[in-house]
Amino acid sequence: MNDIKTLMQKEIILMREVLANMHQEEESLRRNDRPLWANIISQRCEILTILSPVREERILASKNVVYSEDCDILSMRDQIMALIEKINQQNHSNEQLYKVAFRPQSALQPELIKKKKSAIATYTQEP
Repeated sequence: MNDIKTLMQKEIILMREVLANMHQEEESLRRNDRPLWANIISQRCEILTILSPVREERILASKNVVYSEDCDILSMRDQIMALIEKINQQNHSNEQLYKVAFRPQSALQPELIKKKKSAIATYTQEP
């Protein structure tokens, strides 16, 4: 039972790091800072490389625990679920910002060039 608690604690810590990293990504996208964004994504890859085996090990350990009334385990499970939801929301937000921040310059041109409306006035001679 302690193994699963330790693994869940590690997973929660790493998921919080991922979420913090995603908030940093959001800031880099808002600033349109490509080099910073690339560095942040690289850092996230390192975190995910560590998180993946921890998560797999925790899943294997949790298969041995069919039903648990341990409040610590239930609380940590709720934390993991909440973090997954927050990470998904942040990911969606960052995807939208990415589309705006890093779209090609040619896609920006139509918005920047405002066409003048031409008006045609006709005059009639009064008799």
